[in-house]
Amino acid sequence: MKPSFLIALVAIFAGGLSAQAQPRFRAGENFTYVALECSGPHAGITPKIGALMAEVQKQNLMMEGDLLVVFHNFPGQVNAEELRWAVCVPVDASTVVKPPLSRGEYRYDRVAEYTHKGPYGSSAAAYPKLLEFIAGNGCEVCGPLCETYLDHPAAVKPEECRTLIVVPVKKKSQ
Repeated sequence: MKPSFLIALVAIFAGGLSAQAQPRFRAGENFTYVALECSGPHAGITPKIGALMAEVQKQNLMMEGDLLVVFHNFPGQVNAEELRWAVCVPVDASTVVKPPLSRGEYRYDRVAEYTHKGPYGSSAAAYPKLLEFIAGNGCEVCGPLCETYLDHPAAVKPEECRTLIVVPVKKKSQ
């Protein structure tokens, strides 16, 4: 990933962080998911979640984890209308889906992760710290970022909601 992109991403997502655990590296995140592929501004995520859940129910699919969003590109990298992202749920690897859903795999050897605490719409504030941690440890982003929403917003106060942010990484080329 180009350094100018990382600088732009940090500038876009700059913001304060509340006291939270530090970012860390761990073995890769490997799972199969069904997705509703989306484009345009990220403000459209909430209505697309409803559409995804309705289609999952219609197709009688069994979810095997929490709701997540996979971000294929970011503000500052492309215009808002060109943003590509997907609302997803993990499923068994043998799951068969019909349009408008697609099936994908998230498979990376090593990831950096950070758990953001606060309203789901505020998770962007965590990216500067996470990207600084990645670069500061001689690594670079090598795949789409993934946010997993760990709490149901109707059951937890917005300030207590947790978002697990996972970023595929690799050692920087010399």
